[in-house]
Amino acid sequence: MPTKPRSIAQSFADLRGRIGLIPFLPAGFPDLDTTSACLTAVDAVGPAAIEIGFPFSDPIADGPIIQQAFTAALNRKLKVHDIFQCVRQASPRISAPLVGMLSYSIVFRYGAERFFADARAAGFAGVIIPDLPPPEAAKTCRQISAASLDATLLIAPTTTAERRREIVALCTGFVYYLSVSGITGARSELPPDVAQNVRQLKTMTTRPVCVGFGISKPEHVAALSGIADGAIVGSAIVKRMLDAASAGPSAIAGIIGNYCRELLSTSRRPTLHTPAFTAEGHMRTPLSFIAFIPRTSSMDLTTKQGFTFDPAAVLLRGANVTVLNFIPSSNLPIDLVSFNTARRAIAEPTDAMLVQRTLTGHREAFDELIRRYQRQAVAVSYRLLGSSHDALEITQNAFLKAFVNLRSLKKPEAFAGWLMKIVSNLSLNHRRGRKSRMQLPLDDLLVPTDRMFRDDRSVACYIDPAHQLQSAEMGRHLRKALQELPDRQRSAIILFAIEQMPQKQVAQTLGCSVEAVKWHVFQGRKKLRESLKEYL
Repeated sequence: MPTKPRSIAQSFADLRGRIGLIPFLPAGFPDLDTTSACLTAVDAVGPAAIEIGFPFSDPIADGPIIQQAFTAALNRKLKVHDIFQCVRQASPRISAPLVGMLSYSIVFRYGAERFFADARAAGFAGVIIPDLPPPEAAKTCRQISAASLDATLLIAPTTTAERRREIVALCTGFVYYLSVSGITGARSELPPDVAQNVRQLKTMTTRPVCVGFGISKPEHVAALSGIADGAIVGSAIVKRMLDAASAGPSAIAGIIGNYCRELLSTSRRPTLHTPAFTAEGHMRTPLSFIAFIPRTSSMDLTTKQGFTFDPAAVLLRGANVTVLNFIPSSNLPIDLVSFNTARRAIAEPTDAMLVQRTLTGHREAFDELIRRYQRQAVAVSYRLLGSSHDALEITQNAFLKAFVNLRSLKKPEAFAGWLMKIVSNLSLNHRRGRKSRMQLPLDDLLVPTDRMFRDDRSVACYIDPAHQLQSAEMGRHLRKALQELPDRQRSAIILFAIEQMPQKQVAQTLGCSVEAVKWHVFQGRKKLRESLKEYL
C-alpha cells in the first residue's frame, strides 16, 4: 500500500484527460470510524482527490443535508485534533490526495501556521477555504504553501472576470467552480452556462478546474467530461450517509463506494482507438498519433510516411494523442523507455522549443509560455508594487514587450529569467513614476503625531482636494468613532496604526496572537470608515 499520497497535480496528471471524481465526506459523521472506513472505500474507486469537511456551526454555503451531518458531528463534541488523528491513521493506506474543506474561522482560532503544519503532518495534501476571498487570502495562501499544502478557493457564476483572475492566481491545488449561485444540494440538471464558464477559467490558469454544487448523477459527471477536470459530489453522498446512519461503518462505506463507482460508470468506459492510417497508408487525422518505437529507431520519431513528429506541434494544436498498433518493424521489441520519453516530450515542451516555434510564426506557442509563467510574473510584480491591479497590468505589458523583443533573446532556454527581468524593470519604473496615492483621509489620520488628540486644531489630516475636509471637525469625529470601538479593536488601532508599534509587540501588550491583532485592526478600520463615511 502507498505510504505517501500523491500530490493534487500528480493525481490529475495520472487521469490522462479523463474527468476526476472528488467525493466529499463530512468528518465525524456519524462517527470517526465511519469516516475512516469511507476514506478506504472511496479511495478504491480511484478518485482525483477526497474532500474532508470540517464540521462548522455557522454554514457558509452548505445546504440543509450537509448542515444536518455537521450538526450531528458537533453534538458528539468533535474537535479539530480528532479529525487530524483520524486522517493520520487512515492516510498511509490512502493513495488519493486528501483535501480539507473548512471555514477560515477554524483556522484562525486554531492558529494559522499551527493548523497548516498539523494538517500536513496528518496527511492532508491541500485545503479549501470558501470564506477567504482575495486580497485577504494572499497571506493565508502563502502560509498554506509554506506548509507544503495546496490552496483552493471558490469561484461563483456571478464572480467578475477581474475577480476570477485574482482567485485563480491564488489557487495552487485546483480551481473550485460553483455550478450555481446558492447553497449545496443535489439538482436535476446542470446550468447551461457551466461549459462556457469552465472554458473561460481554463484560459486563466493551468491548474485543474473542478465543478461542484448540484452534481449527483452519472449523467452529470459524463456531461462534464471533456469540459472540466473534476466533478465534486457532496450533498448526494451525505444524503446516502444520513439514510444509512445506523447501519454501521462497513455498511455505510460500502454504499458510498458503490455510489462513487456508479458516478464514474458512464464517463470512464474504455474506448477503442480508430487506426490513424487508412488501408492505403494515408493518415486519417493529422497530428493525432504516436507509434510504438522500436529500439533501433531514432528519436526523431519518424512514422510510416517519413513524417517527422514534432511534440510541441501536437501539444499546441490540441491534437488527440493516440497509441497506434503500427510498428515499422514488427520483428523488433517495443522500447518502452523511448515511448515514455516521447510521451514526456509531448506533455512538456521546453521553453526553448516554444520560443523557436514562436519565432517561426506560431503565436499559439507564445500563448503556452504566457500560461506557463503568468502566475510567477504576477507574483514578482505584486511583491514590488503591492497592488494586484497594477501587477496584472504590468504583467500584460511585460509579455507584450517580451513578444516584440523575442529575437533579442540569445538563449531561448533562459526565457523565464529573461521575462522576470522585464517584469521587474517595468514594475520598478512604474513604482518610481507613480504619483503619490490619493488615500482616504482616514488612512492619513492614522499616523503618529504627538498632538493627535490633545488639540482638535492640530489634528494631522490629509486634505483631499475632492473632499476639502476640515481637520478640526474630522478629528472630533474620529476621536468619537474610536471611543465607540470595542476595547481590543480600539487598543489595536491606536497601538499599531497610530503609535506604529510592531504587530508582535501589540500582541504581547494585548495578550493575544499576531493574527488576532491583524483581525482587530482590520475590523477596527472597517468600523471607523463606516462611522465616518459621511465625511469621506
